Amino acid sequence: MRQLTAQFPIAPWRVVYTASGNTLAAAIINDHLGIVEYKLYWAAVKSKEEAQYLTAILNTPILDRLVKPYQSTGAFGPRDFDKYLWQCESHDSSQIAQSIDVSWILLWRLKT
Repeated sequence: MRQLTAQFPIAPWRVVYTASGNTLAAAIINDHLGIVEYKLYWAAVKSKEEAQYLTAILNTPILDRLVKPYQSTGAFGPRDFDKYLWQCESHDSSQIAQSIDVSWILLWRLKT
């Protein structure tokens, strides 16, 4: 129960990502009534723009590929992202940064 109560008071902007699965997926939550269940990880962010940026990072294909070697494997392939997202090697950061820049530019273009 402690993890549920840790969400209160509910932040106006949150980013969630899947705890397990074949493909990493992140989304933005802007709902003061929404409760995040145990199969998602979440982070409170300060603004819509920060939420969009973090979501762009988490949804980049390169990050998904970099995490795959850390994931346990089940009958249907890789699973359990857990906290492996934050264990990528430092030499991978330039690849991630390039993907983020492209994702952020595409998002910015869609908005204008």
